[in-house]
Amino acid sequence: MNTTEFIYQLIQTGHPVSTDTRKDLTNSIFFAIKGENFDGNNYIHQALEKGAKLVISDSPQISEGNNILKVENTISTLQQVAALHRKQLKIPIIAINGSNGKTTTKELVSSVLSTKYKVFSTLGNMNNHIGLPLSLLSITHEHQVGVIEIGANHIGENELLTNITSPTHGIITNIGKDHLGEFGGFENVVKAYKEYIDYFVSNNEFPFIYPASDPHIAGIITACHAFSFGESNAMQTGKVLESKPEIVVEIDDRNFGKSIISTKMFGSYNLNNILAAKIIADIFEINQDSFRNAIEQYLPQNMRSQILNWKGNQVFLDTYNANPSSMQLALNEFNNLKINNKILIIGDMHELGEYSFSEHAQIIETIKGMKLMQVVLVGNEFEKFKNNLNCIHFINVSELKTWFDLQTYSDCSFLVKASRSEKLELLFKA
Repeated sequence: MNTTEFIYQLIQTGHPVSTDTRKDLTNSIFFAIKGENFDGNNYIHQALEKGAKLVISDSPQISEGNNILKVENTISTLQQVAALHRKQLKIPIIAINGSNGKTTTKELVSSVLSTKYKVFSTLGNMNNHIGLPLSLLSITHEHQVGVIEIGANHIGENELLTNITSPTHGIITNIGKDHLGEFGGFENVVKAYKEYIDYFVSNNEFPFIYPASDPHIAGIITACHAFSFGESNAMQTGKVLESKPEIVVEIDDRNFGKSIISTKMFGSYNLNNILAAKIIADIFEINQDSFRNAIEQYLPQNMRSQILNWKGNQVFLDTYNANPSSMQLALNEFNNLKINNKILIIGDMHELGEYSFSEHAQIIETIKGMKLMQVVLVGNEFEKFKNNLNCIHFINVSELKTWFDLQTYSDCSFLVKASRSEKLELLFKA
């Protein structure tokens, strides 16, 4: 029995996996993972004191003992254990990938499938090289379907994470300008998503769902068992009837004709996420009424496409993440809304590397073409452009909130968007 099999056997006998000493570790298997901001090896003794059954470590400073197992690489070991667990699961796994809209699509798909099946869905943003294996290990034999979000930011990661997941169905939402700094430019972004698509090319019996209008995808899916979605020239079509600001969409159903769905979501770009969920609904034989009800009842949370009522003002809160593609979509949507007293509060987009200046400059040019009552910029990157625009600038949300709490707004509409670390949602908390 090798190390992976030994660890997995312990998991199968009821020992949960953990990477966080702040949680209950009774009888758990603690993976001491070294990340960018923490090193789990510094908490090994604490993990054992809290009841961990076994600690997995790759630190040369740690000695192997009765409750400590040394491995060459802790993260790789976690991934191998997760891949072994996936092989034991005889259920369909739907993988969701793309530059924008992954999480919303994941939640819509999960909501639709949950009308008929017991579904496991990636919790929060546990979609990277550490979070994804932990997500897979949370799937039990009680689940009938798994919905797994894949998030990569380096070349090679999509291939690795897709192979660990071994999905039976795939969705790609789009290919846009995400993680430009880490990937090393947009050409490498396309290459990275090709790694994901290549899995479905190689396993062409598995359904692969993609946006028909994305030019970067169409040329590399020829061997896939493909299902396209979009407003036109696609297998699954639909359109946005109105944004009030919640979108009302019309979905074409090949069997039942057109149906109108009133959502609780802001942003016409969410149409594609709904259409992807509709294809999954058809594949898994979810009826039209169940699909419509699931979409209509879905309430955006976690700072994604949320609509808040704040002191008599309307807030479009989308601060979970931002990249140049998602920022442009949000600005265009806000600009097209037929409402008065628009106020824009946007913060820096991160992980852009050498492309940061030019991408922030393009956002500034977009803002110049918008009719806005007020513009507030936040962050070090946007500071470089504060003299190019009629705006107010703050270095961070703490400075902004001090000023913001003293302002009086009435009947205004705010678009608030930034990368996660800017924490702009704090503006609306006491």
